[in-house]
Amino acid sequence: MKGGGTAHTHGKWRTISRMMKTSSLSILALQETHLTEEHRNELERRYDRMKIYSSPDPDNETGKGGVAIILNKHNTSWQDAQVEYTIPGRAITLTVKWGHSSTMRITAIYAPAGTATEKAVFWTTLRDIWRADRTKKPDILLGDLNMHQEKARPVWGVWHGHHGCTIAAHP
Repeated sequence: MKGGGTAHTHGKWRTISRMMKTSSLSILALQETHLTEEHRNELERRYDRMKIYSSPDPDNETGKGGVAIILNKHNTSWQDAQVEYTIPGRAITLTVKWGHSSTMRITAIYAPAGTATEKAVFWTTLRDIWRADRTKKPDILLGDLNMHQEKARPVWGVWHGHHGCTIAAHP
């Protein structure tokens, strides 16, 4: 979203709200949101269709990073959603009711674009979280993974979620 928490992005939020309505989108993941709690609350007041779960960068809320998941209040059981700040500013997980009796875990990612070491630390941290508690693994992984095919190493594991979704993650 590149600067979603700043004043010059009001048009972007208006577009997102309109798109969620006209396309009947239920869930949307955003990266580089730069959202403070105050701005998130303001957006939810302005666009009453959206419930925004946001994890800003802990060191610079309005200047860099941040990740969010938006639920369309008209299409989801947003009141029952449970949020986990998996890696603040980089990964947020939402458990939502899906269908009549199922739940679905969705993780939105904004992976570092920096050095190989920064990337390795991020993905290793996620791997360790998911290995330590298998119930923390998402059914769906969305976002900006900041990977390039020519640089990716073939060391990825694949998990099959119980909703028929496939998730790739560093083993």
